[in-house]
Amino acid sequence: DSSAYRQHDFGVWLGTRQVAVAKTYFPVFERFEFVTPRLTNGTYELRFQGIVSTTNRASVIDDVRLDFLEDGTFAEIANTGFEYSDHLGTASGTATYQFAPGNAGWTFDGPTNTSGITESIGWVAPRVSIARRTPEGRRCGFIKGSGRIGQTIAFPATGAVYRLAIQTASREGYENHTFRILLDGEPLLAYQQTQQTYFQPLEITLPPATNWTADLVFEGLDAAENKNRFSLIDAVRVFRIGPAALSNGSFETTTSLPDGDYSGYATLCENAGWIFEADAADRKPGISGRHAYFGLPYHGGRMAFLQGQAVIRQTVTLPEAGTYALSFFAASRIAPWQGYTFEVCWAGRRIAMVPVDTGFYRRCRFRLPRVAAGETVELLFRGQDNSSNGALLDDVTLERLDVCDTAALLPPTAEISVAEGARLELDFEGVLPVAGVTLGGAARSRVIDATTYPGFVTGTGALYTSAKGTLISVR
Repeated sequence: DSSAYRQHDFGVWLGTRQVAVAKTYFPVFERFEFVTPRLTNGTYELRFQGIVSTTNRASVIDDVRLDFLEDGTFAEIANTGFEYSDHLGTASGTATYQFAPGNAGWTFDGPTNTSGITESIGWVAPRVSIARRTPEGRRCGFIKGSGRIGQTIAFPATGAVYRLAIQTASREGYENHTFRILLDGEPLLAYQQTQQTYFQPLEITLPPATNWTADLVFEGLDAAENKNRFSLIDAVRVFRIGPAALSNGSFETTTSLPDGDYSGYATLCENAGWIFEADAADRKPGISGRHAYFGLPYHGGRMAFLQGQAVIRQTVTLPEAGTYALSFFAASRIAPWQGYTFEVCWAGRRIAMVPVDTGFYRRCRFRLPRVAAGETVELLFRGQDNSSNGALLDDVTLERLDVCDTAALLPPTAEISVAEGARLELDFEGVLPVAGVTLGGAARSRVIDATTYPGFVTGTGALYTSAKGTLISVR
């Protein structure tokens, strides 16, 4: 418990591969979690090996676990948490750092001394680190100026859609560094500014993987006079989210904005994966960076904006049959243009009406009607206002639901009534129990589906309600 014995370093090895470096600071147990490189079947030696040479410093280890992550879900990325490399600096127990360290699994390039790896605690000159905890382990990557960090990643399958997830923060006392993210030289994220000295998550959906490998690069955008500003990067993941379907759901991969990626915006954008259509009053939708007229993106450097009765739409082809969920973040345009409602349509049918009243984003998620393999449908957002008020959209995703939990669709106390001439469309698998069903004014019982009541019910799936007995009138 003596402070003289704290701040011990040790490496974690699987076989001949180092997978992490850990540092213990306090006499209180805490959980460390690291992601290993992809391993083949076989036997490996797990080894914890001390690094600090000071005799009395030590670490106590307990409750060691090795959990299997679903195969085929994650792209192979070396050293996701920047935990291992050649030795960082020379000051043991402080926030050591190193420009362009070797044996780290990453390439550090750009101008001299502009990228590398740092530990995340303490204060040393030039203070590249922060006095906050890193999300994964004790180290993170850093970029200053126009430095670059990159590596070639390997996808487990082509033709699928993957999502990049990272954690970012700013250097302590030198905030507002900017960087972008490239995949095979094309911008995934045109502009990102790190403003907080604590780590925050950032996720971006990648274009469908057409090759087995791709070059992932984080590239600084700051000018030379801002060389003391740093962005910190940690916990890099690329994971599969489903088959190829939606294009550019984060509105990032499009042409440059007229006034720059930070403050510019463009209406009726082309080559963005979406179709933008003005309304009858020529109120135009489009894509914006952080802009005083609109607000801030939820993820990344860009977002879509919708105003008046304008339309943003995209034709989507679903490669696999099943039930999908549509998800997106929505917020209102900033004052004085707050307060707005838009509709969401899928295959020509209204799925939801979404009101937005504040500039704070909220996640909207809707279960969509079941589709067949190869079916092509249109996803459409249409404004419902006659003013310049508007909504902001970001991070639109389509997720295939592998297991449709029909029990969650309706509570067992639900009562359903279908009028004469109307139709009830079912779009789930299995049988869903409900409290009561009335068709054309008459109560029904037992199994209700498209076979038993074709005049009222269409689609797949069935409802079930138990018999309530028979009412006999005697006079």
